[in-house]
Amino acid sequence: MSENPPPRHNSSGDRATGLVHPARRRTPLAGRPLPRLPIPVSRLSGENVDPLLRTRRPVRRYLADPLPRADVLRVCQAAVDAAQPVAPEDTDAARWLVFVRAVTGTTPGVHEYRDGELIDAAGLPAAEAMAGLASGPFATAPCVLAPVWDLGTAPTGQGVDVHLTLLLRSGASLHAAHLLAVRRGFGGCLFRNPHPAAPSGVAGGYDLTARPFLALAVGRPDPREHAG
Repeated sequence: MSENPPPRHNSSGDRATGLVHPARRRTPLAGRPLPRLPIPVSRLSGENVDPLLRTRRPVRRYLADPLPRADVLRVCQAAVDAAQPVAPEDTDAARWLVFVRAVTGTTPGVHEYRDGELIDAAGLPAAEAMAGLASGPFATAPCVLAPVWDLGTAPTGQGVDVHLTLLLRSGASLHAAHLLAVRRGFGGCLFRNPHPAAPSGVAGGYDLTARPFLALAVGRPDPREHAG
C-alpha cells in the first residue's frame, strides 16, 4: 500500500462522487453506453469554479438564520439548468420541491420551484415535512432541495436504465446548485435516499413512483461544525 496516498478535497463533492461513481460502473443494458453527464456549472458560466471546489465541504449543522429568498431562487435555477436530458429519449422532467424552514418572505413548509418562483405545494407543517424528508442534522437546514422524478412516466423498454439516468441527472443538477450556494456564501450537503413519504404526500398520496434519488441541504454553516 502506498505510503503517500493522493490528497482528497474535504468537500461534499467527495460524497456525491461516492454516490455517482458506482452507478457509472454499472453494466449498460443491451449494449447501450452509459449516459453522458451534462456540465453542471451552467449558472457559473465563465467563472473559474476551482476555488469553489477547493473550499466547499459537507455541512451538517446549520445556523437558524433565514436565507435570502433571492439567493434560494438562484440556487434552485442552477439545479434546473443543469438537469438537462443526457440522451434524446430522456424527455421526463423533475418536480423541484423545496422544503423551507427559514427563507425570507416565504412561509415555512413545502414549496415547488417553478418558472422562477416558489409555489406552495402542500399543506404539510414545516416540521413534519422536514422530518419526513431527512432525519438528524439535515432536518435543521433552512431549506432542502429535492428533484422528484415520476418513474411512472419515465421511458421504459430494452436498453433503458431509467434509475441510472435519473440518478446521474439528479447528481449533476444538485452539484451545480451546491456550487452556486457556496458562491453565495452558504454551505450545503448532498444526501441520498430522502424519505419517500414527504414527496409522495406532496403529490397527493403515497405514490412510490414519485421518487427523489438525492437531495441538497443548504444553509449557513454553524461555526461549531468544524471547530476543533
